[in-house]
Amino acid sequence: MKAKLDKIAARIEGFRRETVVLDAQKAAFEKVIKVYNPGFELVTPPSKARRTSPRETASGRVTELLKGRNNRHMVLDDLRRSERPTTTAEIAETFASEADLLSASQCPPTPRRVARRSN
Repeated sequence: MKAKLDKIAARIEGFRRETVVLDAQKAAFEKVIKVYNPGFELVTPPSKARRTSPRETASGRVTELLKGRNNRHMVLDDLRRSERPTTTAEIAETFASEADLLSASQCPPTPRRVARRSN
């Protein structure tokens, strides 16, 4: 892992050096073009403002709802109590109902709810 980290850091440093060289070349090309074409204006594409997608917003809300809970334990407990392999949707439904995230009417139907064994 350390070797991989070093390799990635070296690549990043290489990209930084290449960016400096390319920026210098770009500036040189702009100067030459302006000499031959004084009216030349560099058209920079408008910067893309980062918009938050509905998914990111929903994800943030779910994160807030799950703070302070032992989520890993809840999922592992569902898997342990299941009598057969379960789908992600089934685990999510059970998790949501146990975490009181959704009312029963909001839960999407799934083929089977995770069976509960009494201890």
